[in-house]
Amino acid sequence: MPKLTWIYRITPPLMLTADGNKDLDSLMQTAKKIFKTMKPNSQPKVVYESGNHYFAYIIDNDVCYCTLCDRSYDKNLAFSFLDEIKREFSIQHGHEIKSAQRPYSFINFDTFIQRTKKLYLDTGSERNLEIVRRQLSDAQQIMTKNISDLLNRDETIQGVRNKTEELLHNSKEWRRSTKGIVDALWWRKWSPVFAVAIILIFSLYLYFF
Repeated sequence: MPKLTWIYRITPPLMLTADGNKDLDSLMQTAKKIFKTMKPNSQPKVVYESGNHYFAYIIDNDVCYCTLCDRSYDKNLAFSFLDEIKREFSIQHGHEIKSAQRPYSFINFDTFIQRTKKLYLDTGSERNLEIVRRQLSDAQQIMTKNISDLLNRDETIQGVRNKTEELLHNSKEWRRSTKGIVDALWWRKWSPVFAVAIILIFSLYLYFF
């Protein structure tokens, strides 16, 4: 059955509700990285494979409904589960999504999530077999990706960001050192003139006064 579930608003970014499991903390962190890549025009139906698990999500009206499942769990059931979550969440809280400001504003919705999970526990039940048959008959395109692609891209983006910050820092240091050189050259050029001027002014002062 679905192990973890998240409901996430894409713009502006906000976690609306989610359940947790300390034993799956690393996968929860991976989910956060997935959410960070999302945009309003992201692929609306995606599976990210990650070792013995996969993340499945759907995006509807700027909200992402995501779940984590064992790799062996039928993906058609995962998406049916997400569809149920999406429909009920839209009914209960659809009018509140845009105005929500606090993370986990709808944590009470977890009661429905847990109750619905139990319906998807037995993949061989008549109900779930009918769902799989119905899903197979639908010509819906599911984008399947490997989570390593996303993580590698995230590392690349972070590397570019770090390099940019390094270049900016070096640029500031260069400007600072350049200014020091320019000031030194300016004083070297004009200090004799100032010295002569001071001597001349002092001489005139002594002569007239």
